[in-house]
Amino acid sequence: MRKNNKYTGEFKEMVVRKYLSGQNGGLITVAKIYGVRNVSQLKKWVKNIVKTQQVYTERLAEEKNYL
Repeated sequence: MRKNNKYTGEFKEMVVRKYLSGQNGGLITVAKIYGVRNVSQLKKWVKNIVKTQQVYTERLAEEKNYL
């Protein structure tokens, strides 16, 4: 029976950045390079991190409007 891996937030962010940079190929390739067993898990990381960055960017824009 396999043990579930617990990935740190830093690791997830680093892998997503590598994927988004396009330098290491697609999802499958990046997952293999960094030992992420499940490509769908990497997809979720990408979705969550991109969404979080969008929210952060929107908040910064709102703050600039108030200044």
